Amino acid sequence: MVEFRLKDLARKRGIATAYQLQIAMGVDPGTAARLWKKTGDDREGITFGMIDRLCNLLDCGPGDLFGYQKEAIRTKPKHRT
Repeated sequence: MVEFRLKDLARKRGIATAYQLQIAMGVDPGTAARLWKKTGDDREGITFGMIDRLCNLLDCGPGDLFGYQKEAIRTKPKHRT
């Protein structure tokens, strides 16, 4: 699963709320709220442009914003006949 580490990085840089993120990035409230709530299991994507803006704001790279945890593969049990 992909991890989105925005909140951790933002808090280390003094941004503790979606509102503060909105002001710092100059985006509308809905965009800031979606970013702030985003987790790795969200189906909604994030654009390269937004990743670039976040990296500039937080002085980090995409690898700092995202992590990856491999999930165990679930197999279907075999049915006995």
